[in-house]
Amino acid sequence: MRAQSDERTFGQAAELLRRISQSLKLGCQALQWILNHFAEVEDWVVSQLKPVLLPLFTTSLDGWKVIEDGESLPDDWEPTDFFAGMALACLHEDDEQYLTGEELVRRIRARMNGRREFDQHVLAWLIHHWDSPRIPSWFKEAVEEEDPEKRIFLPATGTILLDPGGVRCVLYLFWCGGQLYWGYNWLSYDRWCRNLRGLVSSDS
Repeated sequence: MRAQSDERTFGQAAELLRRISQSLKLGCQALQWILNHFAEVEDWVVSQLKPVLLPLFTTSLDGWKVIEDGESLPDDWEPTDFFAGMALACLHEDDEQYLTGEELVRRIRARMNGRREFDQHVLAWLIHHWDSPRIPSWFKEAVEEEDPEKRIFLPATGTILLDPGGVRCVLYLFWCGGQLYWGYNWLSYDRWCRNLRGLVSSDS
């Protein structure tokens, strides 16, 4: 699903598929068929239950809650100012294969030096303006890595969400098949792997 100026995102599709599987009690094979043929049924799927998730979460969106968040971006927000003095960093120690989501958030925040964290507002701006020349080339080149072994996932830890089941979550940004996507994952999940990168202060 293309991350362009409309509201159809990978996060919407993932949440919709989760709900379909729960309500219809679909097995893995049925879900795999939907994924394999998603381009054929995309318009129909998106027309159902739309919107499942909006690009920006609010305090009362279909059972979701925002419990921590950055400020909304002004109309004249300048991404070059945000990225100046920032770097992408591996958050795992040498011998660590996985982290819990909560530890991931803690490590990123410990390296921000008072800078604004990557949050849902910045994530949404990037999705809708990915072709902008104001996004630094070093960041775009890192995100647009096509090799699955080198692909990175960028968690937006400046926004902490509570899903309808009461579980803390964060959004993340990633690239796949020449397109930019977003998804979300639980902070209680304990297998955040080494291809995660944190956007942190380069002075940390």
